[in-house]
This record gives sequence, structure tokens and C-alpha cells, in this order.
Amino acid sequence: MEQRQTNLVKSFSLTSLLAVIIAAILLGWMYRSLAVDELKQQGEINNVTLATTMANAIWPQVREVIDTVSEKNKLSDEDKVYSINVLDQSVKEIIQATNIIKVNIFDVSGKIIYSTRHDQIGQKNKNETFKTTVITRGNIFSGMSSQKSKASQHDANEQTVLYSYLPVKPFGSDDIEGVLAIYSDVTATYGRIQQSQFNFIIGLIVILALVYVALFTVVRRADAVIKKQSNDRDGYLHEIESINTDLDDYSKELALARDQALDASKAKSIFLANMSHELRTPLNAIIGYSEMMSEEMAMEGRDSDAGDLTKIKLAGAHLLSVINDILDLSKIEAGHMELHLEDLNVKAAIENIVETATPLAEKGKNILSVSIGDDITSMFTDLTRLRQVLLNLLSNACKFTSNGEISLDVHRQQDDPDLIVFTVTDTGVGMDAEHLENIFEAFKQVD
Repeated sequence: MEQRQTNLVKSFSLTSLLAVIIAAILLGWMYRSLAVDELKQQGEINNVTLATTMANAIWPQVREVIDTVSEKNKLSDEDKVYSINVLDQSVKEIIQATNIIKVNIFDVSGKIIYSTRHDQIGQKNKNETFKTTVITRGNIFSGMSSQKSKASQHDANEQTVLYSYLPVKPFGSDDIEGVLAIYSDVTATYGRIQQSQFNFIIGLIVILALVYVALFTVVRRADAVIKKQSNDRDGYLHEIESINTDLDDYSKELALARDQALDASKAKSIFLANMSHELRTPLNAIIGYSEMMSEEMAMEGRDSDAGDLTKIKLAGAHLLSVINDILDLSKIEAGHMELHLEDLNVKAAIENIVETATPLAEKGKNILSVSIGDDITSMFTDLTRLRQVLLNLLSNACKFTSNGEISLDVHRQQDDPDLIVFTVTDTGVGMDAEHLENIFEAFKQVD
């Protein structure tokens, strides 16, 4: 990416520089063309003005020469020299102090019958444009050409000549009698145009170069921004790859932890299944023997002993119910405990619970008292869970109370009579407010 951006900057630089040069050359050429066209137009106007003045001044003499040449008897050499000298004098008076370097007069056939350069008299213009445009159509024709001009015997300078051909017609006639050609030296003006063109091109190149530098600076800055964004993107991609690698490692760790958890769960299930068998078997034996002994005691009339055995049987049955719930793997893994709701006699259930908790209270020399509201007869709940909660509360009260009082109060809630409130109160060590907030958190207790 970085190499492609660098090549892009190089391409822009070369293309822009080439475009600047081409644009300067084209604009310079257009400027020169316009300037040369303007020079031609102004020069043609000047030449036509001089040619018109000259034609009015010398054309009667030229007409005599034309008429004489057209006759069978040609001019003698002496007359020819005289006619040329007369025309020379008239022409030079008109073109003096001007930039005209040569004057030619053509007849209708294109032959030069007079020229300020006498060596050209008698030559014929074979240019087809001259014939069709000037002689045939009678239009003015102008052009520019370059020629060598001897400044001295050893030097020759390039000379720029502007020529104009003016067809001459008699007054009131459309017939052409001849053509007056004027050749002007516009070397100085043409040189100024070339110098102006050169200065224009140089100035234009400077301006375009400044514009190019500004554009190049913008492109370089944009290129730097693109490179920075590319580097940032590469950095982000590297970070993403690192994060992906970490995620892969974390996924592997999670998979390993999952496998370990499955193995632990499997081991737990095996352990609980074994413990279920090991605990239930002796507990069922205790419950069975207590029932047999209770029946024998009842038959023998030993009611007090039979009552104690009944308590043992009920406590064992409760313990077996708790063990069944604790060792039920499906309930533990599901995160909830199933309730077996039924209508039960509250007073009978409380008496049974109190009989189980009384030995614990007597062990700490505590007095256990029970208060049940007269309006409480039955309730719809799970007897096993009720026994478990109340026995836990009473056993804790007995554990932390000595030579004190423990009371169990059962009454209906005032704002909702359908609810029954069980309250266990003791005169033991108690609990401060700081520890009171943690009583419902798992595996927490006060020392």
C-alpha cells in the first residue's frame, strides 16, 4: 500500500510538471499567433494606406509605362532608365522615413514592370495565390516571410518582411490595371513579439510552477494522512489479531474448564449416589427399629418409653427427608427445590416440632415456650420444609442460649391475614447490626 501511494505521488509530480510545460507552450503559441495576426492586420492597414497614396501619386507615370510596354514599339533603354529614375524619385519621396524596404509594380500578367530593386524588373510572380486572389479576384493579399539581409560584407541578418499586394483599378472601373506591392521591414516589431512571447511563457511557467508546488504540497499532505491512516489501520489489525489470539487461548481455557467441570460433576454424581446408599441404609434401619421398639413398649404398657421412641422415629424420618432432598442430584443441579404442598394441622405440626426441639432446650437448661393464635387451625404448605426451617431456628436458639428462655410465636400477619408468621425469640448472645446483614448469605456465620 505504501509503495503504491509513493508511486502515485511520483506519477502526479511527473504528470503535473509535464502538463505545466505543455500548457505554457500552448498558451505561448496562442499568444504569439494572436500577436502575429495583429501585426499582420496593422501592417496590412499601413501598407494599404501607403500603397493607396503611392498609387494616386505615381500611377499616371506607371500607366504610360504599361501602355508603352503593351505596344509593339518597346521603350528604348534610355527611356526605360528615365522612367525608372522618375518612379524611383517619386517612390522614395513617399517611403522615406518609413519601414518600407521595397516596392514592386506588376502588370496584369504578373510581370514586374518596376521595382526599387532594379535587378528584379522583368521577373514574373508565379505564385498561384497571387494570381487567383489579387489579379483574378481583385482582393488585397498580405503575408510574412523571412529573408537574409546583408548588414555588411561579412554579416547577414535574418529579416522579417511583411508584404501586401494591392490591385489598382482605374476610377469608375472594375478592371485591374496592375498590382502595387509594398514590402515592410517588421523585424523589430516581430522581435518584440518574440521577446514578449518569451517573457509571457516564463511568467506563465513561474505561475503554473507555484500552483504546481501548492498542489504538490496538498498531495504530499494527503499522502501523509493516508499513510498515517494505513499505519493506524495496520496497528488496529495487529491489535485485533492479538485479541483474536487471546480469545482463542481463552476459549481453550474455557473448554478445559468446562471439561473439568463436567468431570467434577460426574464425580459429584457418583459420590452423591454412593453417599445416598451409605446414609439411607443405616437411617432406615434406625427408623425401623424405633417403630418395632415403640410397638413393643406400647404392648407392654410402657407409654413413656414408647413416646421417646416415637420422637426418635419422627426425627429420623425428618432427617431422611432432608437427606433425600440434599442427595437428589437433579434438584441440586436445577437450582431449585420442589415443594410438596398440602393442608396440615398447624398445632399438631408445631407440637411435633417442639417435641423434637425440647431435648436441645433442656440440654442448655433453657425454657421452651410456644404461643399459637386461636384463629390458626390449618395452613397450606410443605410440612417437611416447615419442620426444617423451624428446627433450624430452634436448634440455633438452643445452641447460643444457656439458662435462658426460648419462645416460638405463631400468629397471622396484620396487613395480610392469609399469611402466618412464625417468630423464634431467645435470650442468648444475640447478634449485632453488622452481622445481622449477612444472615441470609451462604456459608456465613457469627463466631
